[in-house]
Amino acid sequence: MSCFHIIGIILAAGAGRRMGGPKALLRFDDGTTLLERQTSLLIEGGCARVGIVIGAFAPEIRVSHPAIPARWIINERWEMGQFTSLQAGIAGSLSTDAGGAMVLPVDVAGISSDVVTAIIDTALRNPHLDAVVPEYGGRGGHPVYLSRSFCTLLAGLDPADSRSRLDTQLALLANAIRIPVNNPNVAKNINTQEEWETMKLSS
Repeated sequence: MSCFHIIGIILAAGAGRRMGGPKALLRFDDGTTLLERQTSLLIEGGCARVGIVIGAFAPEIRVSHPAIPARWIINERWEMGQFTSLQAGIAGSLSTDAGGAMVLPVDVAGISSDVVTAIIDTALRNPHLDAVVPEYGGRGGHPVYLSRSFCTLLAGLDPADSRSRLDTQLALLANAIRIPVNNPNVAKNINTQEEWETMKLSS
């Protein structure tokens, strides 16, 4: 394995109010949960290890995944928004041997591991980059690679500031690129049961 490790961070702290419950616990027809699939996706795609950020429904999510190969990270400030989960994930999983992070909201589903691999390969070939974002049809999406230095910057921002959004900070970067991928799901997220059923049929 390269000494330039990339750590996966799954953001799964939200309450899933429109869905009617935690999205991490959504199940595929074979019984596996969305969180299990997302964890496997990042590992199969090339992440050295994975941290999962949870907040709302944390006990239920943990007890439903007693053997998941990932580190649990609690975001006590999850009600302040997803950016606090990103900050918690960076603080809880980006150890000294990590060169960067691959960030994936749990509800960006239906992505294949080759998308993750393509992003990682681009980051490894271009160590000067602060971000690598997948793009489909002109729209940027997830998972997104963030360099260690960019992660450090994000971790230090005030989450109450209106500029403390990942998309806002990505737009300010000089050393960021988008790579086209042949998967429309990178630019979608699952918010309702109808969207979930549609995604399952298409994946």
